[in-house]
Amino acid sequence: MGLVVLPPATVAHADSYESIGLFWGGSYSLVPDADGGTFRLESRTKAGQCLTTDDNDFLADASCDGASRWNLQPNTAGDKWLVRLTGGDKCMIGSGFAVTDCTTSEIDAFNFTSSTLPKELMLDRKAAIGLGENRVTVCNHGGYVERAVIDYKVKNDPDSDSETSGRRVIPSFPAGQCRTETLPAGKVYGNVELRRFTFWYMGNYAFYDGDEGSYGGSSNDQLTANWAFAGDHIDGTYNSTGTTCISDSDFAPAGSNQAATQKKDGATGCTGVNPQQLTSSILADVFGTVFPMLLNLIFR
Repeated sequence: MGLVVLPPATVAHADSYESIGLFWGGSYSLVPDADGGTFRLESRTKAGQCLTTDDNDFLADASCDGASRWNLQPNTAGDKWLVRLTGGDKCMIGSGFAVTDCTTSEIDAFNFTSSTLPKELMLDRKAAIGLGENRVTVCNHGGYVERAVIDYKVKNDPDSDSETSGRRVIPSFPAGQCRTETLPAGKVYGNVELRRFTFWYMGNYAFYDGDEGSYGGSSNDQLTANWAFAGDHIDGTYNSTGTTCISDSDFAPAGSNQAATQKKDGATGCTGVNPQQLTSSILADVFGTVFPMLLNLIFR
């Protein structure tokens, strides 16, 4: 079955848009709502019928009056799109027969490119702000003391395309603990810099940067990873693992997450190069090197 984009009254040239595969007893068209970036999945064979979820998360044709609304969100890699049930944490599975948690492996990612996806299918600023505050959590599962720096830009004004810049510094904290930073609501992109303590420093170390004995900024302050992120709403956990000299990290999205994130730089070793300020140049090239698709779509 081909899923094609049909416009509301103000949008033209629907036939030029790329189709994607969903398999549910016929063809459905993406019909954008007048604003907000949400859409209906309207049957092309049954007049007045739209694809709608039931109480058991299965999909069926029902009257388009009060039908389910959908929106697109980037997958974790930032190169494809998930079809998300608006207002919840459910996404379309690959067969198109049902929805399930957006964080599971059952969901499918569909190919849309900046040349084939109309802006009317992207959440607007007001809708993105309505998703609530952005949240970044950092958890230390490694054998070291950790710290982190979050640099971000967010569109937190529904009436303006301006961006607000910010930085959050998470001071040193021990293994087995987590720290969470809450960022303003809105379309957001930025970088999470994870760092770790590798050796003794001044005969001791402290859990808060700036304290006597803190490792922050010392030669023992090594990079675990730089993660770039971008999307309508970020909510997830960056987990640091490994040892002081061989560390790693991953990202675990929460159900409400609607952002992509990729590891931009990996760990330096105990005797490796110790870059002190990587984040200063990261925001300028996040999209050019990591998320070019999102540059053209979410933030255009």
